[in-house]
Amino acid sequence: MFFVLLVTYLVYRGVKISTRWAVVMFGFELMLIVISMIAMIASSKSHLNLVSFNPHNVKNGLAGIGLAFPLALFMFIGVGNPGAMVEETRDARRSVPTAIYVATIFVSVIYVLMAWSTSIAYHNHASTIAALAVPFVSGASKSLGGFQILVYLAGLTSTFASLIGATNAQSRMIFSAGREGLLPLRLGKVSKYGTPWATLLMYSGTALVITLLWASQGQVLSEAGIIGTLGTIPIALVYMALNIALPVYYLKHQRHRFSWWKHLTVPILGVLALVLPLWGLIQPGQPAPFDIFPGIVLAVLLVALIYALIRVRHVPDLDERVGSVIADE
Repeated sequence: MFFVLLVTYLVYRGVKISTRWAVVMFGFELMLIVISMIAMIASSKSHLNLVSFNPHNVKNGLAGIGLAFPLALFMFIGVGNPGAMVEETRDARRSVPTAIYVATIFVSVIYVLMAWSTSIAYHNHASTIAALAVPFVSGASKSLGGFQILVYLAGLTSTFASLIGATNAQSRMIFSAGREGLLPLRLGKVSKYGTPWATLLMYSGTALVITLLWASQGQVLSEAGIIGTLGTIPIALVYMALNIALPVYYLKHQRHRFSWWKHLTVPILGVLALVLPLWGLIQPGQPAPFDIFPGIVLAVLLVALIYALIRVRHVPDLDERVGSVIADE
């Protein structure tokens, strides 16, 4: 609760102060992660190898990759946050794509190194690693000995930095939807600091309620896995829709800038990359409670469709207003 309230205040005061806090926390977290990885590798240096990178060791082949897809997708969700900050970014058309590319490459390297060092710490025993709730934390704690508190400090600062980034980005997405009429117009209001206070309160309040309900369950890690899997389905659908919409948009509105590689080939590859993992999440025969997730997502989509139809009737020019405000225009 304290984290949510503090982050809400920082984001309310402005993007500069909140981002500064996020950068400091992330830098501290990264330092502790590097220390933890070095400790794991040093304590098991006699087992250094590249077995973890051999694709033949993936259990159940493509099915195994599909099973791990929710985790992989969720780890990269935050890299798209710069897109929501275009109105508060200098030279947004250049800076935002650069930030997304750099973040994607950087976190990919960090995740791979974390996974590899964890594998080394447990001597590549997949069954042992699979039985752990948080393998990296367990491996680092074992290797750091009396300094294992560093691992938990890294988790604490990571949570804080991630919450700042998510709050900044999501509150501005809701703000844009409110300002353009997709959501109630009152959500498009800003504070004296130029921050979207109405959507900030809405997002933070919802996050606080979810956090309290989640914490009351008593099994945080189990609940995180369930919620993460449920959330992956609509996120994958959104990513697919965005990939499909990209070539349509460029052919209709920006034909002179259309690129067969960037605006058609890459989106097609993106859709194809999502098909198999998505099917793995919604196919019949899932164990409980995962078997009801497709129905839940379908219900949410139907509610969204009904809301969209109602909103279009109240705001006839909605299709022209959505996305009409460009950062540098």
